Amino acid sequence: MLQSGEVDIAMQIDPETAKIFEGTSIVTEPAPSYNFIYMAISPGAKNLPVKLTPEVREAISMAVDRTALIDFTLGGAGRLLSAPIPPGFPGADGHPLPIYDPEKAKKILAAAGLGDGFTLEAIYPDQRMFGVDFNVMMQKIQQDLAKIDVILELKPMPVANWREAANGDHIPLTAVYYSPDFFGSSQYVDIFGMQEGSVWAHRAGGENDPSILNPRANERKVQALAASTPYEIEKLWSEAATEMIHDRIIFPLMSPNMILAHGANVKGLRFSICCNPPLAEIEN
Repeated sequence: MLQSGEVDIAMQIDPETAKIFEGTSIVTEPAPSYNFIYMAISPGAKNLPVKLTPEVREAISMAVDRTALIDFTLGGAGRLLSAPIPPGFPGADGHPLPIYDPEKAKKILAAAGLGDGFTLEAIYPDQRMFGVDFNVMMQKIQQDLAKIDVILELKPMPVANWREAANGDHIPLTAVYYSPDFFGSSQYVDIFGMQEGSVWAHRAGGENDPSILNPRANERKVQALAASTPYEIEKLWSEAATEMIHDRIIFPLMSPNMILAHGANVKGLRFSICCNPPLAEIEN
C-alpha cells in the first residue's frame, strides 16, 4: 500500500520488510524506542507443577539468550534492557544487564531439587508487535529453556483471552509488551511493582503467594514524586527499579527499534515517547 500510494505512513514495519523499500521512494527511519517486550513469571498461578521460588525464576531468566532473541526476531534491530524501566526514563541507568548462563541456571535448579526439570504452561498473546512475531519469539524461548530441561507448553491465544487467563487463574510463564503513556517512571512502578493492588502483583498471583508482595518500589515512587533535586529524584527512581529487578517477576527481553516508513512527500514525522508519531506535526 505504501508503494502504490494508497497509504502515506506505516508503523511497526519489521527490519526484514523495511529492506524491500531500499532503492524506492519510500523512506524508512529506524530509531530506538521506549517500547519493550518482557517475560513474566507468576509464582501464585494455580496448579503449578513446582514452586517458582526467586532462585528458580532467576534460573529461567538466566537461560534465555536475549541477544540471540533480538537477532532471531528483529535481525538485531533492538536493544537489551536492565530493568522494567526503559532507557531514557528516570531510574533506568546504571543497572547490570541480565546474565545469560545456562550452565549456572542448571546448577541453580539442581540445588533447588529440580535437576530433572519440569514443565510450565506458557500462555501468550497471539500477535505481532513492534515487528516481533510472538509465536517465533516464544519458540526461541522454548528452545532456550529446553536446554535446562524446563519444557514450555506454548499456548497462543487472542489478547482478550490472554488477559482473562492472566487475571483469572494466572499464567505460569508469559510474554507481553508495554508502551509508555507519558514521560514519567511512576507508570512502571504502578504496572510492574509488587505492591498490593498493582497490575502485576495481581497477575503474578500475589493473593495466592503473598511472599512476592513488596511495597518498597512504590514507597520509592512516592518519595521520588515529592523530591526536589534532580539527584534525589534519579536516585529514588533507580532504587525503585532495583526493587523491581530483585522481585524477579518481570524480566525485560528487548526494546525493539521503531521503524517508521512513509512516502517521500511526508514531512515532520517523528517518534515520540507519549504518542508514537505526533500527528499534528505531520505535513504532506
